[in-house]
Amino acid sequence: MGKTYKANKINRQDGRKLQETKHYGSLDGLRSFAAFGILMMHVRALGGYDISGAVYQKVIPSFTYLVFLFMMVSAFSMCCGYYEKIQDNQISVNEFYGRRYGRIWPFFAIMVLLELLLDFRPATLAEAFADLTMVFSLLPNGELSVIGVGWTIGIIFLFYMLFPFFCFLLKNRKRAWFVFVVAAAYQILCVLYFMDGSHVVESFRSRTNFLYCAVYFVTGGLLYLYRKEICSLAAKVRWLLLAVCIAATAAYFFFSLPEAYQGLWYVVLFALWLMYAVGTDGKVLNNHMTKFISGISMEIYLCHFGIFHVLKRLHLTQLFGKGVLSYLATVLAVFAGSAVFAFCAKWGIERIKKNKKRGTN
Repeated sequence: MGKTYKANKINRQDGRKLQETKHYGSLDGLRSFAAFGILMMHVRALGGYDISGAVYQKVIPSFTYLVFLFMMVSAFSMCCGYYEKIQDNQISVNEFYGRRYGRIWPFFAIMVLLELLLDFRPATLAEAFADLTMVFSLLPNGELSVIGVGWTIGIIFLFYMLFPFFCFLLKNRKRAWFVFVVAAAYQILCVLYFMDGSHVVESFRSRTNFLYCAVYFVTGGLLYLYRKEICSLAAKVRWLLLAVCIAATAAYFFFSLPEAYQGLWYVVLFALWLMYAVGTDGKVLNNHMTKFISGISMEIYLCHFGIFHVLKRLHLTQLFGKGVLSYLATVLAVFAGSAVFAFCAKWGIERIKKNKKRGTN
């Protein structure tokens, strides 16, 4: 099996519980497909292609909501790495936040500075400053034009900031279920009341608000608390669980809920897929390719906009007209370009970190 479980071991010196490395390989597949799906959606939105059919007109645009899957997976993964350490006081505040900044900030800063160089104005300078602090989701409007897709990173980083409190809220299953109900109610109230015309400007998008998105993080944490039961159940009904996931996905495109409850449909849908990924180890989700893409999925998400605009300036986005062939070719080119750029930039950042570490030793 590709996934391994962390067992609690006792430190012989001080008797504290230690966490071994835990890896759910199929989560790599979820991250990879989510990153690729969002890329497909943005190429469609920006490319100006003239394509008909339900897949292009309805399915691909819905990939924008895969950002919620990112949030759910992020919460589950964070719990795998830090939940027990936070609960048992095995990690310092400085170490925890240092790792989070070290994981996200360097590449995000590169993208912000590149965009600032291409469009240097007082407005972009102000937004670039907000981006570089990584706390821009605390602004009344956390969706900035500098790295427009960066709002998701802002929401996720705010989750990192609140993670110790998150662990307190999910101390046990009973409390976690209560928090889930509160988070779901918050999302509904955001749509029905707190984010109407009398509270926010017309252009405000609810999903850029942390309280609206909180239910996805809570769901990821809740599934973490039930990870052993999920694995046990999936081992018995693997194919049935997959069938339920596929049926729920298909149902999404045939049935619609009122706007206030639409976000909860994503909770159910993505929770099912996360349960399947946690409880199974199929080669479709867990393989060398998905592992590689997952490792740079955040970077691909952040840079694919820029890669597309480079290809557009080179007149390479409509080589075969405005049909399906041009769209698919552009998707593959943007994905390949983003992966290469992300890998090279991440490799360079890691080299700098290693050299800096050697210099301080």
